[in-house]
Amino acid sequence: LSTLAHEAEHMHQREKVNFSADMSLEQHYKLHCYKEIGAQVAGLLQLREMYKEAQTEEERANIIKEGKKEGYKDYFSKVENGEINPLSDKKEDFDKEMSVVINSVSRHWMSASADFYDDKHVKMALSDAMHADVLPNEENYKEGVSLLLTIGGIDFSQYLNEDIDCYNRSVKDIDKKIQNGEDFFDINYQLVSNNNADHRYYGIEFNEIDDCKGFSLEQRYNLAVQKAFADKIKDAGFDIKQQIKVIEDEYSR
Repeated sequence: LSTLAHEAEHMHQREKVNFSADMSLEQHYKLHCYKEIGAQVAGLLQLREMYKEAQTEEERANIIKEGKKEGYKDYFSKVENGEINPLSDKKEDFDKEMSVVINSVSRHWMSASADFYDDKHVKMALSDAMHADVLPNEENYKEGVSLLLTIGGIDFSQYLNEDIDCYNRSVKDIDKKIQNGEDFFDINYQLVSNNNADHRYYGIEFNEIDDCKGFSLEQRYNLAVQKAFADKIKDAGFDIKQQIKVIEDEYSR
């Protein structure tokens, strides 16, 4: 049920958030992180509701056990030891619990999942920025974070202890170039994933592509993607098994 709540929240997010609003590339990137964090919160709230509706202590113990398995160990450990109480009707207890919800989920997602989603979020941020003024815009950013973290009528952004950090250093470097006067669409920049220097398509210089002058950043990026794939096939030579492996690896990403 928590997985269904997670995916349902993603559907709501697409309806309520303008991911192409004017803001820096880093802010675009972090919004996509908050998109996943918000969906994780929705999953936790589903388990929390099940805990509240449970009729016996055994049922509640099973929900705690399940919640810990699903990545909500910090929250359910605090429930277990009495540090927070989902059954309380006191406002101060509720506020304390909601703070634990968002901050524990945010910390866990950044430590356990930011690396996994890095490639996807870089590409999404670049795509979003194609339609935006790519400069820092705190108003648009805070509005986006608030919308993404408003779940079940609760704006969890008010309980955040601190903003998340941008996992990918190249995103920050691109922002610096833009803020120094370079045009986003003309940046001939080497995208390097934080994961490793040879990670997927990052690390490819756009100027390796012949005759791409006048192309947008997105068009040059797509050409770089195709070039990377073609080079891998070329490297495989006449080894059919190796070529098949390259193709399988590519489409399993």
